[in-house]
Amino acid sequence: WESVDQLLKDGLRELGRRSWQESWQDEKLLEYDPDWARYKRMERDNAMRIFAARKDKKLVGYAVVIITPELHDRKVMHAIIQDCYMTPECGHGLRLLKEAQRWIEKFGAREVTIAGRIQVKRGKKKISPGKLYQYLGYRAKEVLWTKVFNERVSA
Repeated sequence: WESVDQLLKDGLRELGRRSWQESWQDEKLLEYDPDWARYKRMERDNAMRIFAARKDKKLVGYAVVIITPELHDRKVMHAIIQDCYMTPECGHGLRLLKEAQRWIEKFGAREVTIAGRIQVKRGKKKISPGKLYQYLGYRAKEVLWTKVFNERVSA
């Protein structure tokens, strides 16, 4: 994993915006405005790590892992890969996800969940990352249903 500070110097803001544009499905709900101070606090508190993919030292992908005790059994650690992105020209992120998984397992988490979009835009195509997750051994476990109460008002 790499520090938030270093990743921000290396272009995480811009890469995150690109990920947002390709994967966020309802811009009326949220805008791209990360709370970097919170990322840094979570990193300091050992509650979050960011794994980086690089090509010729350039940042081309990342995976954000959140680590937390299970609410129903506080002795059990759970990890969530909250956000994972690779630039389309650099592949699908298999090596990046495997690296994150190895660290999660060594950290002692019993289970890992990927919070992934149903589909993402890649140019004019829409693709589903589900096959990659299945290849890595993930299975669909729950379905999230979303209801929006108030749409975001543009400034």
